[in-house]
Amino acid sequence: MAVSSKKVPRGFSLVELGIVLAVIAILAVVVISSAGYFRAARERTAVELVLTIRKASQQFSLRHRKGLSYGISVSQNDPANVTLKGLRAEGFLPTNVTTPWADPNIIVTPHTAGTTCAEFACIKIDMPVPAEECAGSPPYLVASLQDKAVSATCNGTTFSVVMR
Repeated sequence: MAVSSKKVPRGFSLVELGIVLAVIAILAVVVISSAGYFRAARERTAVELVLTIRKASQQFSLRHRKGLSYGISVSQNDPANVTLKGLRAEGFLPTNVTTPWADPNIIVTPHTAGTTCAEFACIKIDMPVPAEECAGSPPYLVASLQDKAVSATCNGTTFSVVMR
C-alpha cells in the first residue's frame, strides 16, 4: 500500500481574507454613520420635551393662575409656582421625565425677563446636556427653538429656554 504524500492546505486563502475584511469595513461604515442619526434623534427628543413641558405648564397656569402667569416667585417650594414636581404631581407630566441623556435634573421655574415676560408670564426650563450638544454656531437645540422661545441658550453643559 502506498501512502499519499499530498499536503493538506491549512489557513485561509487571500480571497477569503479579502471578503472578511470587506464585510468588517461595511459594518464599520454603517455603525459610524448611524451615530449621527442617534445624536439627531436625541436632539429632536430634547426639543419635544421642552415643548411638552411648556404645554403642561400652560395647563397648570390655566388651572391655578387663570392663565395669567406661571407663578408668583422663582421658588421651587411655593405650590403656586409651576415646577417639574408640581407638573408631575398633578398628572400634567409622567412621573419619570428625563432628558434624552437619561438625566432627571430638569428645572422648571416661573421667570421674568424684562418687558417680554413681566409678572412671571414666562417659564424657564434648564436641563443638563452633554458638552457636545452646546457645540456649533448656533447649537441645534438653540436654533430649533429660536422662533418658539423668548430666549434659548446653551452654556457648557446646561441648556436654558425661556418661553411664554
